[in-house]
Amino acid sequence: MSVNPPRREGRGSFPKYGSTRVQNEALSAEASSSTAARHQAEEKAQCLRDTLDEARTRRMLTEDNERNHRNLQALREALRNQQRASAEIGSQLQEQIRQLNTLLLSDEERHRQNLVRLEEDENLARSLRRNLEQEMRRPHKARRQPCPHSNSPEHIPLDCTVVVDRTVRRQLIGDRCVNKEHAPRRKH
Repeated sequence: MSVNPPRREGRGSFPKYGSTRVQNEALSAEASSSTAARHQAEEKAQCLRDTLDEARTRRMLTEDNERNHRNLQALREALRNQQRASAEIGSQLQEQIRQLNTLLLSDEERHRQNLVRLEEDENLARSLRRNLEQEMRRPHKARRQPCPHSNSPEHIPLDCTVVVDRTVRRQLIGDRCVNKEHAPRRKH
């Protein structure tokens, strides 16, 4: 009597004593297992993608921060340079203002001295005018004596004869004739 060898149960084989329901359940379990594995792999891939995106975003933010920091440093340096230049210009302007104030004070002092001299000249002119008017109104009782130095060839009669009032004459040419230096010396 021959014995048939038992048939192996595999994926494509059907068991000798079983129903298709068992096989379907096995296939369903295998499909569920592979679907779960696929879902898990997709979740891992999504997690990796999220991590990669986060790393890229972090790198971009870091680069932006570094660029902004460099720009801020450059702006601070430019501001410091501008402040130094402004301080230098301010110092130069202060020096120019000081020099202008000195010149202004000097000009004011010269102007004040000129006003004083002008007032003195105006007073002298008024005095001369007054004396001249008085002299013109005064009757001449006696002839004026000629200048004792009139024989000198350099003698200028107007220098000693126009002004008669001795006070005014003294202010203008002194108490003596201005031509005295040209007069001939007397022999002893």
